[in-house]
Amino acid sequence: MPEMHPYSLEPGQLSYVVRDLVKTSFGGAAPSLNTTTIDLVVPSSEDAPLPSPWLKKSLFGKSHQVKDMVMGSWRVNAVHLPPPIALKWLVSVKIPRATQRFAYGESIQFWKEAANLVFYSLIHGTYQPVLEKVDHQIRAHWLLNSKILSNQLENMQKRLPTCCSAEWNSDGARRTKESIIRDFFDTSIDHLVRHVAGPGAMEAFAGGRSQRKRKKQNPLDSLTLPLLKALYSKQNSFSAARDVQTAFVALVSNWLGSSTQGSNRLWQTCFTVLPPEIGNAKIEDLDPRARVWRVVFSLQNIKDPSQHIYAQEIWENLVPTQTGGESLPEKFLRDLGRALPHMPELREVLDEQYPTHVDLSTEEVYAFLADQAPHLQSADFGVVLPNWWKKESKPLTTKISIDSSAFESNGMLGFDSMVNFSWKAAVGGKPISDEAFQKMVKHKMALLPIDGQWVEIRSEDLITAVNFFKDRDTRGEMTLREAVQMGLKSEDLKSVFQDVSFDYEGSLAQLFENEEEKLPAIEQPATLVGQLRPYQVRGLSWLIFNDHLGFGACLADDMGLGKTIQLLSLILKEREEGSVRLNSTPTLLVCPMSVVTNWYREAAKFTPSLRVLIHHGANRHGSETFFKVYNAYDLIITTYHLVNRDSEMFGEIKWHRIALDEAQNIKNPSAQQTQAILKTDSDRRIALTGTPVENKLSELWSIMEFLNPGYLGSLKNFQSRFAVPIERQGDRKKAQLLRRLTQPFILRRLKTDKNIIQDLPEKNEMKVYCSLTDEQAAMYQGYVQQQLNQIENAEGIHRNQLVLTTLMKLKQICNHPSHFLGDGSEVDERSGKLMRLTEMLEEALAEGDKSLIFTQFTQMGEILKSFLGEKFEEEILFMHGGISQQQRQVLVDRFQDPKGPKVFILTVKTGGTGLNLTAATHVFHFDRWWNPAVENQATDRAFRIGQKRNVQVHKLITTGTLEDRIDMMIEKKKELAENIVGSDEAWLTQLSTDALRDILTLSLNEG
Repeated sequence: MPEMHPYSLEPGQLSYVVRDLVKTSFGGAAPSLNTTTIDLVVPSSEDAPLPSPWLKKSLFGKSHQVKDMVMGSWRVNAVHLPPPIALKWLVSVKIPRATQRFAYGESIQFWKEAANLVFYSLIHGTYQPVLEKVDHQIRAHWLLNSKILSNQLENMQKRLPTCCSAEWNSDGARRTKESIIRDFFDTSIDHLVRHVAGPGAMEAFAGGRSQRKRKKQNPLDSLTLPLLKALYSKQNSFSAARDVQTAFVALVSNWLGSSTQGSNRLWQTCFTVLPPEIGNAKIEDLDPRARVWRVVFSLQNIKDPSQHIYAQEIWENLVPTQTGGESLPEKFLRDLGRALPHMPELREVLDEQYPTHVDLSTEEVYAFLADQAPHLQSADFGVVLPNWWKKESKPLTTKISIDSSAFESNGMLGFDSMVNFSWKAAVGGKPISDEAFQKMVKHKMALLPIDGQWVEIRSEDLITAVNFFKDRDTRGEMTLREAVQMGLKSEDLKSVFQDVSFDYEGSLAQLFENEEEKLPAIEQPATLVGQLRPYQVRGLSWLIFNDHLGFGACLADDMGLGKTIQLLSLILKEREEGSVRLNSTPTLLVCPMSVVTNWYREAAKFTPSLRVLIHHGANRHGSETFFKVYNAYDLIITTYHLVNRDSEMFGEIKWHRIALDEAQNIKNPSAQQTQAILKTDSDRRIALTGTPVENKLSELWSIMEFLNPGYLGSLKNFQSRFAVPIERQGDRKKAQLLRRLTQPFILRRLKTDKNIIQDLPEKNEMKVYCSLTDEQAAMYQGYVQQQLNQIENAEGIHRNQLVLTTLMKLKQICNHPSHFLGDGSEVDERSGKLMRLTEMLEEALAEGDKSLIFTQFTQMGEILKSFLGEKFEEEILFMHGGISQQQRQVLVDRFQDPKGPKVFILTVKTGGTGLNLTAATHVFHFDRWWNPAVENQATDRAFRIGQKRNVQVHKLITTGTLEDRIDMMIEKKKELAENIVGSDEAWLTQLSTDALRDILTLSLNEG
């Protein structure tokens, strides 16, 4: 006997849990349940069972492979759910269950789908009676008609979760997937027919019988009622819907009638499809309206389906026409009339005296194969289909071919250039000609002759293609932007174009291959002071290649890989080669205020021959002076704020190039500074950013709209086509398509990739969990209760404001009571997080290491600066929004000095981008920003080129609080797309009050 599973609940506990789960399906009344034991065969190690891969993936985000795994037998306690309870619960259960007490496994979702299909079968009559004689008694069962639902059953067998087939039978034999599925369906259907359709149908049939007696005695009546009684039980019955009862009566009547037809019961009318000979025929030579398919009539032997009596033989008296009961001609003609509702084309042959067959067009025969044949089979007709039917169903795939070679010249290409386009199609991977494709779409041909045999196209593919090309040409000439948009619009369709691809020719082919190694080799500028790394040379080559073609490009190298020097090298290369006239307009560089000085210094250091002007500050040129001098410079540096403020002045110039540093600053398409930049005129555009997507995909659209206007369509269309499916539904195909579309114009390289850079040390990230002090815990609980009461009664914007205020205040409590109260009170020993930070800083300082501390709040930074300065008797640097640009550079220089202060506190917004702080080897995130991209930006102040030592990143989290819960939510959201979690804390305002309560409430077990 197998050993007891170590994780199996005790019978009493298990019964309580299951009763609690199912009682809501029974109006709150918990049904009585019986416990039992079963033997399961599950993956195990030598001495213990292993957790399921599904559970591991749900908890940890990935499955873990285990070495030396064996299949072991274990005994577990189980609850037996009778069909009434199981079915009623399965169809009403909500998945996923909104509770932290239970997690439904994948098997529950599977059986829920199966239960819904059972009810479908009941309503549509896809079941049949089976009688057997046992001990001189008739026993009856209602079973699923597997012929009608064969596709669904086969699909369910393929998707049956492994855990569902773990049970042994009593004799020790493993059950097959087919038997598991069939047992569930047969048991459920038998129960439903007996207890739902049976009693009502019995009464309906009895009523009909009384009426028949008044008209004419039916010889079947003597058999009907006894058989009906054998087919259902009155126990626990309840009335069914009238359509269910009617379907039930019709099914029983037809079955009883056909079972008493004497020896003619051995024969059924059959329809055999004979395809036309196609030889080497091509699609374009085929007339889809010609009636070349033949459906031949016959009587088929039920016991030996290969035996046929063809209609021609019957009419020519080549076979006996009387086999008992009624003659074969009578049966044959009666059956053709009975088949007419399922096959309207029979009407034209029923008028003939001796019907033998019906001829159909390709379109008509497809309707017969796809729709009519299953109905005929369910009505007890035989159907003989071609061997290739359903076995050779092929997907229709398409690609749009875009050829620019005929329009290319020495000038820039760009999205407004003309290209030739044509749609190319393939069926089952075999290309078909343009003529064949157009004919297939025009005539809705779902059956095609390919390589000497008939092939079926999936109907949904054909419908999609027909709809898409209804008002479009399959070939022609248009701008590159229009051609790409045509391909993009195809992605809104359901099936054909889910795998749409672009086939580029000419220079476009090289661009869209997006392989750095295949780009023309470029030497670094001769007058560049310094040596570019190999990947930086490739980046420069890539920028030049896109520039020459007239496409905007986003250099999205990881922070610290040297985007600055690559752009400066591009400008310098142009000047050296004379591709830019000395008196042409300069490149306008737009960057955050915090890095203006850094850009000026980097240009002076690496490209001293470039003429650089800073347009910033109170002493900047006015428009009159600016227009006189700007042409004398190669590079003009300004800020996002000033582009908006001086938009009229900048807008009067057609710039040689506009370059955006930290391009995520235009992530909001409707912001004024974004609109001002989009309106500024330029032939060339470059974006520099380490995070092209910080929070949501609309930010990527905004950057692409700046680089190549109109390429991804309107923002509204982009949201429906990409953002919603990817962000909310996790649509991987859409994500892959978006990646393919944007990849030619985004060069993304990570500094953790050893193929890019080998001499960068490691970054070690760790979460540091801290407990609240008793004072913090009491303050936290009180504030949560107070705020939740208000939030529950609030609506709209007021509710959102309450939620955001609550989140901010709870963060402050987790930081320090003095931060929340703002009373300047005593600091020491009152915050678990501050005590842990102090301990870790003490170790870092003892080792001589320098540290960065990031906080969201200026007030908390002041508290830290004062407390840590007194604690360690060290100078503590602090950068916040009130520090001027000149003062910021002084702070950075002092920290970078080996003899300078060892602790630098920064607010995330002020110090999170553009700074080089490689002197630090420790980064502390004192309070979390809840936006992984922003946190990574801050961390990368230290983890960048120039860093010689490993960087330790410490993220402080108070256990049991909202910090802990939201951190877990963010970890799950990372799987959707690159750091897509919503805009800061704003995404939390949309949660329900119950969900907020779960997040905000302090867990006493953890806190």
